[in-house]
Parts: sequence; C-alpha cells; structure tokens
Amino acid sequence: MTDLGISAGAPCTEPGKLYVEVAGTDIHPGYGLVLEKNGEAACTLSMTQRRWHQRYECDYDVDDAERFDNTLTLTVEREQGGHLRLPLLDEPRPTRLSPRTQPNLLLPIYPLARMPRMQGGSGHALLRAGYLYVFWKGILWRELHSDENGKLRDVDLAHWRQLAKDKGPSAVDEREPAGVVLDTLWVPARFQAVGKAEWTVGDVELAWSEQQWSWEYIESLESGQDIINLPSSYRELTGIPAYGKRDAYAINDRRQSRCENLKMLDGYEYRRRFGPEKDPGAGWLSLSQVSPCRRRDPNREKDAADPALVAQDLEGSGLEHDNTVLHYIRQELERMDGFACKASETAEFASGLTRWVDELIGDDWRIQTGGPQKAQEAGESTDTSQAARKALLDEVRNRLKAAGEEEDRLADLRERHIPAVTLPDILFDLEWLTHQASLHLTHLSVVAEAAQEHPHFKSAMLVHSAIFDHKGYERGPFDDYRQAVDTNKLDAALRKEDREACRATCYELIQRRIELLDNRATPVFNDLFALNGLRYPIALQTLNPLLAHLETSVFHFDPLTDKVARDREADRDQAGAEYIKKLAKGQTGLSVFLATEAEPESERTEGPEPNDGSGKPRPGLLQWLQAQRPEASDLPEALRGQYELSEQERKNIYENIRTMADPELLQWATYSYTTMGQLMADLSSEFYLYTQRAMLRGIGNGPIYQVADTLQVPTRYMKLGNPFLGGLILGHANPTMPNPNPEMVPLGIRFGNQAAGIGRLSDDAINDALQRVNGAQIVRPKGGVVNRVGPGMKGNYAIIRNGNGRMLANATSVAGIQGSAATASVQVEMFLAHKDSVAARMSREFTNRSSSALMRWAPPGMLGLFGFNIINSTQAMITSFDSSVPIKEMTTVTYGVANFMYWLGHLTEAENLARESRLAWLTRVRVDVDKISDRTLRSVAQRLFADRLMSIAKFAGVFGAALEVVLSLWEGAHRLQANDSDAAAGYFVSAASFGIFMFSHWAGTAVVPILGITFTAALAAVALIVALAALAWAIFRTDDALETWLKNGPFGTVVPASQFEHLHHQPEDAFQFLVSALFPLIGNSGSLSEFNDRGQLSEEEKVWLLENQRTEGHVITVRSAAFALADRPEKQFKAHFWKTWNHGSKVKPLNPEFIYYDAERQMLRFHVPKPSWRGMGRFRSLETLRAKVQIAIGNGGLLPASGMSQSLTPSVDDPDPAGDTPRWLTITS
Repeated sequence: MTDLGISAGAPCTEPGKLYVEVAGTDIHPGYGLVLEKNGEAACTLSMTQRRWHQRYECDYDVDDAERFDNTLTLTVEREQGGHLRLPLLDEPRPTRLSPRTQPNLLLPIYPLARMPRMQGGSGHALLRAGYLYVFWKGILWRELHSDENGKLRDVDLAHWRQLAKDKGPSAVDEREPAGVVLDTLWVPARFQAVGKAEWTVGDVELAWSEQQWSWEYIESLESGQDIINLPSSYRELTGIPAYGKRDAYAINDRRQSRCENLKMLDGYEYRRRFGPEKDPGAGWLSLSQVSPCRRRDPNREKDAADPALVAQDLEGSGLEHDNTVLHYIRQELERMDGFACKASETAEFASGLTRWVDELIGDDWRIQTGGPQKAQEAGESTDTSQAARKALLDEVRNRLKAAGEEEDRLADLRERHIPAVTLPDILFDLEWLTHQASLHLTHLSVVAEAAQEHPHFKSAMLVHSAIFDHKGYERGPFDDYRQAVDTNKLDAALRKEDREACRATCYELIQRRIELLDNRATPVFNDLFALNGLRYPIALQTLNPLLAHLETSVFHFDPLTDKVARDREADRDQAGAEYIKKLAKGQTGLSVFLATEAEPESERTEGPEPNDGSGKPRPGLLQWLQAQRPEASDLPEALRGQYELSEQERKNIYENIRTMADPELLQWATYSYTTMGQLMADLSSEFYLYTQRAMLRGIGNGPIYQVADTLQVPTRYMKLGNPFLGGLILGHANPTMPNPNPEMVPLGIRFGNQAAGIGRLSDDAINDALQRVNGAQIVRPKGGVVNRVGPGMKGNYAIIRNGNGRMLANATSVAGIQGSAATASVQVEMFLAHKDSVAARMSREFTNRSSSALMRWAPPGMLGLFGFNIINSTQAMITSFDSSVPIKEMTTVTYGVANFMYWLGHLTEAENLARESRLAWLTRVRVDVDKISDRTLRSVAQRLFADRLMSIAKFAGVFGAALEVVLSLWEGAHRLQANDSDAAAGYFVSAASFGIFMFSHWAGTAVVPILGITFTAALAAVALIVALAALAWAIFRTDDALETWLKNGPFGTVVPASQFEHLHHQPEDAFQFLVSALFPLIGNSGSLSEFNDRGQLSEEEKVWLLENQRTEGHVITVRSAAFALADRPEKQFKAHFWKTWNHGSKVKPLNPEFIYYDAERQMLRFHVPKPSWRGMGRFRSLETLRAKVQIAIGNGGLLPASGMSQSLTPSVDDPDPAGDTPRWLTITS
C-alpha cells in the first residue's frame, strides 16, 4: 500500500540526500546504518531523534550510473569488535526530506511470547531462551539468540553460510551468536522505488524455536522466490538463482505454516506512528501498554490457568486461588488429613458386586472402585494412602510458594514507542496443556478419593448404581424407588457435580492438545526431527511426554463415574486414544516424522544419511546413534538427565547378561551395547507403548483386524531406535497353539531391565496389561485352567472387559451365561470356574419387590386363615418377650383367637343342624339382648349388636371386629411413623370401613330400591369391600426393606422416623441394612416331587437321583443374588441342618446328600432325606427339617441383617437349632 503521508516526488537536486526513518525513541544502541559502495562503507548515516521516531541521513549526491554501486546496509555491532552486515537495499535512490514519514523505513519491534489461557484468548510474556528466525523475501535474513532476560544477540549468518558452502552443513550445526546484546529487533518495512515507496514488511516472517535449527532445515525453508528483489549479496551467499528454487511455492507453504508474517505493521502513519496515541492492532501491542514482565519460569507458569499472570507478577506470586487448581487440590488433601480411604476397604465386596450390578443394571462396580488390587492389611493400606497424600500435599504446598521478586524486564523499553509482536510458542502451549491436564486429573482423582470420606459413601455408591445408573429410556428394576431418594443429598455424597466439572475440564484440555498436535504442531516438530547427530533424540524426548494421558481414560482417575456418564462421555474420553491410533496409522501430520516407508534393514552400517530437512525418519542416523559413546557433557543439556538414567539401566541389563552365561550375548553387550543405545531404546519404544495402551483400551469397540497395521508404524520406528529389536516381528504369544482367528495379533510387549532389555510375552504379560492399563481387566472366577478365548469357543466362564466396562469376549458357561456376544477375539490367558461354583454365573432375574409383601399360601377358609394367624402371632409374641412386653403381638394373638372362635362357631352351627357337637357351647345362646333387665345397658346392647341372641362365638366376632379396627389404626399409626404414608392411608381407610361395617345395622331395615336389599345389608357390603380393598392396598403398599431404608436413610426425602435414626449415625450398619435389602436371603423347602413337578430340577440333579435310585426326598432352597458376592463360597457361605421331632425336644444334625447351584435362579438346592415318622400310636410325630444359613460379604458384613427398626444385632457363630437366631435365616419344613 502507499501511505498518503509519504512525500516521495522526484529525486533530490543539489545537495543530494538519503533519508531513512526508524520508528521509536532511543532505540539505536547496537544498530547503525551505512551506505556502502562496492562492498565498502562509504558513509555512516547520522541520526537525529525526532518525535516518536529517529531520522537517519547522509549526503548522497550520485547520478543513476553511480547508484548501481551503492547498497544501504544495516549494521549490528559485534561483541568482539567490528560489525555484522545486513544489506537492505541495492541502488538506493536519493530522497528529499518528507514532512511526514520518510519513504525508507525500518521498524524496530520487540518479540514477545503468546501465552495460552484456560478461558481462551492469549496473554504475553518474554520469550523463553531459544532462537529467533527472521525470513525476508523467502530467505533467512537474521538468526538471533534470545535469552531469559528478553535480550537478543545476532548470529553471523554470512560467516556460517560461507562455512556451510566450504565444509558442508554438518560443520555449522552449532552457531554461536556474535553480535552485541540488543533490546529490539529491526526489520525492513518500506523502501523508495521508482516513483513510489513500496512496503516490504509483509515479506518479513518471524519464527521462534527453543532449539537451534539444523542448517539443512533452514535451507529447506528458503525458497528464494523473491530473491531478485534483495541485495545481490544474498544470491551470492545462498547460491539461490535469481528465479528462486524449484518447488518454491511448496517451500513457501512450509515456511509460512511455521512463521508469523509482519504485514499487520504496515498501518504505520505519520500522525501517531507508534506513539502513545496509536491503538494496538491485530498481532501487535504497544510496549507502553504491555504488562510488566519478569524472567520466565516455565515450571511455575505451567501450574497456572493463565500462565501470563505468573510471568507478569514481579512480586513472584501469580498462583492465586483463581489461577491454579493446586489450591483446590491442597484443600481436598487437607480435608482428608487422617482419613483412611475406603477404596481398599470395599475392594473385596466390590469384586463380587461387579457381576450383579453389571448384568442387572448395567454398571461395572469393579471399575468404580478402581479395579482389582492386591490384598493388603488394613493398617498397611491406610498407612500407604496417607503417606501418598502427605507427599502430594507437601509437593503442592511447595509449588504454591511465591518466587523471589524481580524487576520489570521491559521497564527500559516502555517509552521507546515501538510495537511488541507476539509469537506463538507451540511447544510451551503443548507442555502447558499436558501439565494442566495432569493437574486436573490429579484434582479429579483427589475429589473422587475425598468423596469416600463421606460416612455413607458405600451406601451412596450402591444406591446410585442400583437405582439411577441406567439411561432414561431404559426401565430399571428399581425405578419405582427413585422418588424416595433425595438426589441432591446423594449427588453431594458422591461429589457428582464436582467430579463432572473436573472431567469436563480434562476433556477440554485434552481436546485442545489434540487439535494443536493435529495442526500447528507439525511444523514445530519439524524443527526437532530435522536436527542432526546427538541432538536428534531431543525430538523424541520432547514428543513423548506430550502424549501423556491421551491413551488413558479419564474414568481411570474418577473410578466413581457411573455407566450412564461413561456412555455419554465415551467419545470425548476416547478422543486421545483415537488420536494416538491416527498417529500410529500415519493419518495425522506428526506421523510423517515416525513412519518409515518399509521394514528397516536389520544391518545398516553406512552411517547417517543426508538430512533433507523434512524430518522424516533417518534409519542410518538412528542406528549410528546407538553406537555412539559420548560423555554426558557432550550432549545437549536437554538430554543429560535422561542419559544418566539410561546409563544406570544399561548397567543393570549388562549385569543380567553376565549372569546368563551366553558368551555371544556377553560379547555383543561388551562391545556394541552402549548407553546411547539404551537411551534410544527407551525413547523410540515409548511411542509403541502409548500405541499399545491405546489399542488395548479400544479393543472392545469393534473388530481388531487392523491391529497389525496400526502397530506397524510404531513397531518399525521402535526397531530403528532399539538395539534389541532388530529381528522383532509381530506374532502370537504362544506359537505352539493355533490362533482361533489368524487375522488377529496379540497386543503387548514389555521393555525394561530384564534379560537383554526386552521381556518376552510371558504368561502374565498380556494379563497384566489388560488388568492394569486404563482400568481394563479380566474377570477371573476361582480355579480352572488356561483357555484361549474367541468367538465360537467353549469354556466354563471367562469374560474380558475393557476400561469402560464393556464386554470384549466371553466363553459360554455350561451353567448358562447370558448377555452380550463377544465382539472381538484376542489371544489371552484365562482362568475358568467350575460349573458348580457359586461364582459361576448369576442371571438377570431378581426378586420382585412385592413378593416379600404377599403371603405364599392359599387358605381353605377363614378358619384356616385365623388358625395360621394365631400360630404366627404366638411365635412372634414368644420371641418378643426377650426384649420387651409384646403388647401389639398379644393384641394380635387375641384378635386371632377371637376370630377363630367366631368362624369355628359358624362351622359348629352348621354341624348342629345334624346333631349336637362337642363345640355346641360356642353357639349356645348366652345373652338375649331384648331381655336385659337394665334399661340403659339394654339400649346400648341393642345399638351395639345386630343380633339379639348372643353366643360366645358372636361375642368373639364382635370383639374380633373391634380389634380389627384397633389393629388397623395401630398399624396405620406405625406405618405413618415410619414415613410409609400410602400404606398408612390404606390402614386408616380399612379401620374406618371395618368400623362402619360393625355398625351398619344402624342403617335400618328399609329396602334399597331396585337392589331389593336392606340399607343395612348394602352398607355392610360396601363397607366390607372397601375395608378389604384398603387392607389389601395397605399390604401391597407397605414399604419393603429397601424402600424403608431409602426413605429413612441418609438420602431420604423426609425426616427419618425415630426408630431409623441409627441409619444416619451408624454408616457401616446402614450399609449392611442396604445390602440386605438389595440381596434378601429367601429360604424355602418342599418335597422332591414338588420341585420335579414344577420343573425346578436340573439335568445334573436328575442324573444324581437316577444313579442313587432316589424317588423320594426333600429339598431345602436358599435363593439370593448375594451369591454373586461370594468369591470364596467355602468360607463365606455357612449353613447348618438338623432334623427335630417330639416338638423340638429331639435334635439330630443333618448333612445334605447333594448340593446344586442353579445360576439361572440364583438358588442353592440342598437334597436331604424326606422327613420320617417317629414314635408309635398317639405319640407318633413327623420329623421337622430345619436349616439356618448365612452369607458373609466381606469386611464383617453378614446377610441376613437384623430388623431395620433397631441397631444391627451382632451375629452368633453357632446358631441354636431351636427358635430364631440373630443374623441367621431359619428355614423349616
């Protein structure tokens, strides 16, 4: 563009002058402008400080012919004396003084680093120590070293260009700066041409790098497309022809993708220049408006959400509460001080619960509790977790300490009136994103652990998993219980909102890193992969840490994440692993630096091949590096720490080789195995390990027939860099066994300090990988032998799950495995369970919630009903005498006796029609109401009794009806007190209706029209129907144990009833009550014929019966989903059997003859002999079979629990065969 403020006009007349304007104030130290003639300085331009700019001038009285010998040159003082020459313009034209801006213009700028922020946008800070590259018209014009103070020093490019031409590029890889320390960077902006001034600042491009570029890489970025418009000396130095290089456009694209163009500075104009009135533009700032800057401290900056604030805080702080997640981590850790994490405490219970929750409601409890762990003593586990938290807390506190105070490094430049140009620092951005992801994953892990500090954490996990952890459109088995749970309390106990926010932040940071790696990082890594010699490993050492956590599931850090959240967030969680697979498959920009075109040759001795600057793998260089034996001081500083670790590793491996007594291997290790070889093995193998973990994590998401292709890229690169893997090929773990799916290959290889540096795929290698990498695991019931798993194979029990709890492969169980079909085949080692083991399988069937509320008998009549009621009530009354006076139970017995007598009277009346029976006294008239002498009493009796002739049976009926009202009111009040309002309403309605029924005779004897019955009969019928319906409603709606726990427990929506307050104050007991409510033990018994008729005998049982010629017998059953929790059934399940007679006075232990576990019905069936008759004649009685069972669920938990209305009752070790025993289920034939 042409600035209207420029006065160019015709060339000057006498006296001739050359004017050059340099923007800014007092920015000349170290710089100068000279006019050269035939390469020699002819005159030095003098400087005059003007308003917001400097004017350089000299006499320049030449004709057109003389102009061709002159060159305007920028000079930079050399530290050792003399000047560095930077030619600007050949054949400069004389100019006349412009009252505005001069046609020849240089712009001093100050480069700053562009800093990332969590909330988007960017900040600024000083550049880190590194190198600044300035391209002009397609060639490298200046190379400067930037130090930690923001100062610049020029490299003598002309010298190194000539040396590269004379001795080759390898001689100029390390180019020391030669110029004096500079505050600013001068760049050409505009020069006088024929008739006008032409802007050239848009041809200037800047790039910053933390490593000095190789000379081949620099030359690969120089297109020289516009070199004809540069001083001729550049053509001589570079050797680039006037028309530029071949493929100049492609070279320009590569360079422009790496550099920042300065075209945004061509808005310079005379009124404001870069003075205080000039508004900043896109990509540049006014130095007067730039925040103070201190020396860079990258480690502290990476801890900050806005690292620029740390770089700008002169007092050394910057890590305030709102600028780093470290404060939140510290707060969580301080709150947990002294807290023993429950994760290890619940591991045993959770390992069994996995299968129930996963199959019934689709959740993987083992994943939620962090995967399988080695068993530890409680004290040892507590000490370990507390020590780890203390170490982390100490580290966090140390990081939050303020740094020392510093001065503003830009203080001397603020009034210089020059622009600051921000340059991207992609590697710092990636390191910051990686570090922030690590911090937020740590925060997520700490929050998940802190959630376990809640006293009711285990109960909260179980409630959430069982009731809420399925998708909204899916019908869960416990959906009807949801309204009883206060989700705010439940979510607070699990820190759900905090954990979701943490996961969202982690996903965002990972996604930003992926986008940066996938796009802008490729040109930057070209800087590093184009390095030569001993500097090349820097590329791998820089890239490897930037892939950290991409292959790892975020759920690995939040094991409490439920299945719904895992499904909802699956794509975001898989993004990192998918990127690594793209990288391994050669489908992303960075792949070009890792992908070799063919299988590398095992023997290559030619040495490093020529460097074309592309960054593509150089097999010769990688193998040459393995043979080098440098001292640590000879290496770049970035590699020295890793080199020392590799030296120790090499010593360990060498000692192992010596003990192997293999002379050839020992000779190789002595003469060919170097520390540099070990370092390259470590660095080149790490990418393979990332890929392997990413593949293992996603193995369950579909067929894995592309695994071999995916692994080829990292495997080939690993073979190039690893001295141990020259002959490595991808094959099966066990070549002696045929692969069920030949197109599949195993995933897994280990490296380390065993044998010759590589661990073969041992029996435990893949098992360990599947168990530990990203939470993937193998579910392994006890016992069994090695098996290979794949579609179409048979086995007893084997399931592989990935980190998201999804089934990968399974072998069908002979006990009846249901569920997902295998989606992949993978060669692994499995343990199987015996088909009869308790842990073999559990079905999806679960006890219906109403089954516990309904009686399982059909009485022949009301007499049988009340007779049964008397027996049960009497037993309950006798049992209750142990703790208190059983008023309610005594009333219930009285109620049963009264109604029994009433209905017995009805039967007696029917029998008396034929003959007078022995029970005639029940129906004999005792009172004639109309003949009562007392007038008042007669009046009351007439109102009270519908019958006028009252017998004992009728008195008992009236009394029983009254007790029915009392008991209904009593039970209603009890249910209301227990927050069971719907059942209470049913009992109250039933009581009212029974009361109306009792006094329905008050309605009179008038006849109801149409119906033809009296009002008394109609009212009695309606009242009785309503009473019975309300009673049935109350029975059905009476809260079962689970709903009672939810309503009155720590997550209930109502104030708990007084009898359930212990559920709040005794968390461990509350948890056992909850487990008992979810896993009720249900016992039953019956004759063998009954079970056979109902089709409840398995083929195995039938075979046993046939072989033992059994046609009669008795079966005692125990049914519960709690069997899924018994990983060690021989220790966890307890049962005692007896046969009794003579009303329990005679007892004899009994051993079951055959035991069968029915996985389909979650039922254990014990086959015992059928009861026999004992005694003679009138003293003859039938034996009673009695069983008492109990299941231990780990950590002292026992099923069944005691009554929930009181604190948990301790169990007894040896139950008494008589009566009920606390914490034992009693089953009687």
